[in-house]
Amino acid sequence: MNQNRPICPRSVLFFAALCVLGIGAAGAVWSQAGPAAVVEPKPAPLLANPWYQTRVMADPVLDQVLLFYLAEAWQGSTDIGEVLDTASRVSRNDEYSWTKEWQKTAERLRLSAEKSERAGHTISAVQARTGGGT
Repeated sequence: MNQNRPICPRSVLFFAALCVLGIGAAGAVWSQAGPAAVVEPKPAPLLANPWYQTRVMADPVLDQVLLFYLAEAWQGSTDIGEVLDTASRVSRNDEYSWTKEWQKTAERLRLSAEKSERAGHTISAVQARTGGGT
């Protein structure tokens, strides 16, 4: 076999086609003698924290509930600020803290709605009742 022979034009065209198809650099190793080996693509590295794990809460179940509450904001069922504010007050050392903090948020929003209602601000009262708490 002649090691110094030039690459034939057909081989060059084949390699160019592989490059255009996205196979060239990652899929095939090319030498003067032709395709030497096919390299298997490496799997994408796993993320340390998938997008759905906020890791805001110590408990992974509460972390998923928090994500659910945040996801409800697009339709006005929750308010992102209220959700994050309440979650920031949850203590990692108190297993009842989640419930206590959400009850405090609900009570504050109820009082705000009643105050708005007494002042004749119907829209603000409705928003406080329906869109601010869970």
